[in-house]
Amino acid sequence: MNRWLRSLALLTPLTFVACTSDPQPTADGGATDASTDAAPTDAAADRPADSAACRGLESVPPIPAFVPREGVPVGAIGQVMGRPPGNLQINQPRMSTSVQFQRRTFAENSCEVIEGCTMPGSRRLLRFDLETPNNGEGDMYLGAPTASGRAGPQFEWATCHRHYHFIGYADYRLYDNCGTEVGRGHKQSFCLEDSRYTGNGGSPRATTPYDCSNQGIHAGYSDVYSRVLDCQFVDVTDVPPGTYYLRARINLDRTVAESNYDDNVAVVEVTIPDENGTTPTPTNNPLNACSLGEQGPDRDCGWEMEGTHTCTPGARVSVGCDTTCSPSIGSNCQGDAMIRICPGTGACTGQNAIVQSDNSGCGSSLCPVARNFVCPSSGRYSVLLGTYASGSPSACIIGIQ
Repeated sequence: MNRWLRSLALLTPLTFVACTSDPQPTADGGATDASTDAAPTDAAADRPADSAACRGLESVPPIPAFVPREGVPVGAIGQVMGRPPGNLQINQPRMSTSVQFQRRTFAENSCEVIEGCTMPGSRRLLRFDLETPNNGEGDMYLGAPTASGRAGPQFEWATCHRHYHFIGYADYRLYDNCGTEVGRGHKQSFCLEDSRYTGNGGSPRATTPYDCSNQGIHAGYSDVYSRVLDCQFVDVTDVPPGTYYLRARINLDRTVAESNYDDNVAVVEVTIPDENGTTPTPTNNPLNACSLGEQGPDRDCGWEMEGTHTCTPGARVSVGCDTTCSPSIGSNCQGDAMIRICPGTGACTGQNAIVQSDNSGCGSSLCPVARNFVCPSSGRYSVLLGTYASGSPSACIIGIQ
């Protein structure tokens, strides 16, 4: 779904001039980070690789100690009274496999430029998905951005896209083999909501999923920021081809209560290819970002993977997100969403889809339902979600019948 991002500020890059260690993998597929912004230094974990050429140089200078944002004490929000806190993590495998390089031209009045994510003109972008599941016992609940017409201190109004976001949720940085920072995203504001049901720990589906008007992430759900969204990238226009390390961190200020703050980082290796095509982006990949103006269910770009599901081979299955139908199917739909059903466990082109749907046919609803398709012989099918007009916002939390 498309929930627009807003950068808080243009940040001055830090220069790292020593490298001593690799990021160490954690049990959840992320990587350890020996420090957070709450610590006085940001040292070993910010040096993703060791190189003899980098040894003997000065150590990394300390960064400022963490100070809670005024009016928002540490851990004061996000926990439901009387319940255990949630636990936010980063889906590192999705972050790694979704990496894509794109060349785009930005106008001076584009949201990405206005919000400080890039500069006008032709820019090269490293795009990737950021999925943050709540794998804790309790819900992570932020609530409505406004009360009595006034926004709480943890929310800000996204002027360019006209809705509220939760302040400073994520931070993206790119490092070379010596641990030198060569690119940076922004400490971004997110609209946090139930994008995808994961069912972690047997968590039941929510009766009313959280959305941008009542923000949070239920236990067993994840928030997904697809690489097709505004500002969901690192600008690598001036970074030469080669191997680098992309690090994402969430809940940096620890303003959201969690049962564990040590698993809020993921590091993935990325190879920036030569733009002459030595490692071209695959064509006809429906998960690739679209060019401007592409629309309709037949396009093979701008889709995102909802997940893979099982079924009884030969059985009839319906998948959708329209509560106006009788009986209703799914639990949340916003905007002009679309569904594509693919055989097996991967994404597919429109030509190879089992079925795709732009709307349910229930009255004037724009919400999709893919009805009565035959379960493949493999007993598995994948669901892709998209928006009719690429780049427009939509949401679709599916139900299966």
